[in-house]
Amino acid sequence: MNKPLPGQAFLDNFFFHNHRIKNILSIPFLWTGIVAIIFLISHSIFGDYPLWVSWKQASGNATHFCELNRFGQGVVQPSNTWSNLGFLFVSLVILSIAKKDHDHKDRMSSANYLANYPGFSFLLGFSALYMFIGSFFYHASLTYVFQKMDQVGMYFVMTAFLAFVTYRIFPNFRYKGKKISTHKPLIVIALLIDALFNFFLWKININILFPTVVLTFFAFNLIGINVVKHSRPIGKYLHLSIVSLLTGAFIWIMDMFDIICIPTSPFQGHALWHLLCATALLANYFYFRSENYQGFDPSKMDNEAI
Repeated sequence: MNKPLPGQAFLDNFFFHNHRIKNILSIPFLWTGIVAIIFLISHSIFGDYPLWVSWKQASGNATHFCELNRFGQGVVQPSNTWSNLGFLFVSLVILSIAKKDHDHKDRMSSANYLANYPGFSFLLGFSALYMFIGSFFYHASLTYVFQKMDQVGMYFVMTAFLAFVTYRIFPNFRYKGKKISTHKPLIVIALLIDALFNFFLWKININILFPTVVLTFFAFNLIGINVVKHSRPIGKYLHLSIVSLLTGAFIWIMDMFDIICIPTSPFQGHALWHLLCATALLANYFYFRSENYQGFDPSKMDNEAI
């Protein structure tokens, strides 16, 4: 009897039929390390230079975080800046998975929607990458343009998740007797909603709109859990995502209102919020990636997967 290859159970549980474990993690680690080194070298050269002095300053609660604001330096909030590398790593993990899925010729034989349609993973991965860029430079500069990118990136990520959980509830529709997959229309709608957030909706108070979007996502996910009866996900990843997000929200409040605050410490609550949100994002993705849709045959759809 042949023994399973090391890590094969992991690959099977998450439908990584065209993947190797080292590629899923090592390549994102490598590129995250390279980016970190580039930023460190840049900081060593321009760290004492007032790079952002001529830029329009951020508004709202930008200066209310616990960390000491080092205005006149290349990085205004070091801990809150560097902790965003967690989002870079997560985005690269998801994008590397999406690329491998897209290259897998037999992906439509898989019993997992994300493996079938890598367009959702590309959408989420690029959204997380955009959020990393916005949040990293927002905390490095405390400028208006990157504050907007930071906020818009958060909405991009949630819109990508909403597009997918909506697909889980409405995976297809019938048109002239043919069964058509909804994945392409939903991805297009998500991009249009992203455009609305970028140009208009981001101006709404983020402390009201973002929680509303998050609660909408969880509501749709709850509906999906009850509607998609044939799904068999690994629930501990959803639990990890929820616990990480709630813990991060609690720490965000403690940091914002200076309840637990040492301004000069390298250990900052808002930085931990970034890392916990990155953990929640990846855990939630792996939860959806573990779903096994018993009895659903995506190969019978009448349009190509992307």
